[in-house]
Amino acid sequence: MILENNFHFMQKVCAQNSEHKFEVTEEDLKFYEKMGVPVPTLCPRCRMQRRMVFRNERKLYHRKCDLTGKQMISMYMTESPYKIYHQSEWWSDKWDARDYGKDFDFSRPFFEQFAELAREVPRFSFYNKDSENSEYCNYATHVRNCYLVFGSSTAEDCFYSQTLVDKNSSVMDSFLCFSNELCYENNHTQNNYNSAYLLVSSSCLDSVFLYDCRRCKNCVFCHNLRGKENYLFNQPATPAEIAKVKNDLKSYEILAQAKERFYEMILREAMHKYLEGDKNENVSGQIIHNSKNVHQSYMIFDAEDIRYSFRVGRQKDSVDAEGCMEGELLYECMSTDSSYNCLFCMTCEYLSESFYADICYNSKNLFGCIGIKKGEYCILNKQYTKEEYEELVPKIIEHMKKTGEWGEFFPKELSPHAYNESVAQDYFPLKKTEALRLGFTWQEEDNTNRYEGPKIEIADQIEDVPDEITKKILTCESCGKNYKIIPQELNFYRKQGVPVPHKCFNCRHAERLSWHNFHTLYESHCTKCGKAFQTVYDPKKYKNVYCEKCYLESLD
Repeated sequence: MILENNFHFMQKVCAQNSEHKFEVTEEDLKFYEKMGVPVPTLCPRCRMQRRMVFRNERKLYHRKCDLTGKQMISMYMTESPYKIYHQSEWWSDKWDARDYGKDFDFSRPFFEQFAELAREVPRFSFYNKDSENSEYCNYATHVRNCYLVFGSSTAEDCFYSQTLVDKNSSVMDSFLCFSNELCYENNHTQNNYNSAYLLVSSSCLDSVFLYDCRRCKNCVFCHNLRGKENYLFNQPATPAEIAKVKNDLKSYEILAQAKERFYEMILREAMHKYLEGDKNENVSGQIIHNSKNVHQSYMIFDAEDIRYSFRVGRQKDSVDAEGCMEGELLYECMSTDSSYNCLFCMTCEYLSESFYADICYNSKNLFGCIGIKKGEYCILNKQYTKEEYEELVPKIIEHMKKTGEWGEFFPKELSPHAYNESVAQDYFPLKKTEALRLGFTWQEEDNTNRYEGPKIEIADQIEDVPDEITKKILTCESCGKNYKIIPQELNFYRKQGVPVPHKCFNCRHAERLSWHNFHTLYESHCTKCGKAFQTVYDPKKYKNVYCEKCYLESLD
């Protein structure tokens, strides 16, 4: 159903969820025409969800390499029907993806043929590049001595974190951090040192429980401060008073109460700029920095002319991009870096002029290819001449238009990951029944090796925790699943005076993400001046949401 509007947009109903209505703007139509694709059938939210189900960052398994038989870490379970190589073997010259090439069959749908190819071409076990002593990290580059760190680059001695960027060191249990050191439970922070439980704060040190603070030192339970030292609950305090509060927080019981107080402060007392970000022009969404003409997008850095995208940096003139860095003219692409003029591609790098490519690198002019390295003019992994390729591709596109496939991302049924294995579960959490109803697959948890012995009691304060805890199996107080404390982790807690967590890494990760809304924009208005705007802050929950002008005027 399309409701035409004679001015600037048309309105559509999402084909996956009829409750989702979405607008297709004049700018959208211009982009679709430029890229040669029809108007999408799904709303931006469902399109993003569909792309995300093809990326598994945090679920790792032990399995054997299908080339060498050696045991390895993989983001694909043992029962996966796909052929999985250890990443060192995958990147080697021992095999060539073009050896699996197939002729295109015009009597069959494209996605059916692509699915068959996907079952035959080897995939790498996980993505971990230029790293050292960090085998349990996925979608990670240049990380050293890290453990369970995902979607990150340039980190050292970091644990249980996601999206660490630009030289983080000794950071644990954190999300979206840039250049932090000796930090714990930080969430969207930058350039902080020796601090814990910071949210949307930067250039702070020796501080605990700060929200939206800048250049602060030795501050505790504060919000919206700039350049302050020795503050407690937004009021000046003596170093001795602050030291006592910090010492009390070494107790797990007191810390749990402090978290509740902190979160209440954020909701009811703190000011919120309607959009987190700076140095922007004409943008909407959340966490956008140094960008121009960015709309309904989230976690965007140094970008221009971007719409309906997520986790994008140094990108230009792209729509529906997720996890893409450094590129231009991308549409419905996921984890595709340093690429140009690509449609419906995922987990690719240095790719150009390509359609429906998966794990392809340093290539151009590909259509429906998997695992191609340094290739050109390939269709379903079969090598063609330039003239043959340019003659055949338009015919395939016409065929896909007749089958109703052209212009759509890969069907969710083609994902090698179950919904609850993928990042879709992080950002669009579903229960099993909901996922199955929407046509996604679900991976049941293997409980055969689950510990069922006596529950281990954890000491209230870190100074009372013995070394033997690293040999014990703990039970998460939230989900009831088992987890362990590794020696490096225990050393960090002791150094920072942090009590041992009573929840597993997955539950701690879910708590961090719960403080971000990446998918819903509310029509709201400034608490102070009444100016209308779109914001991710639900007006029913957050008391003080300001326009940028009133926010800046109100800062202390």
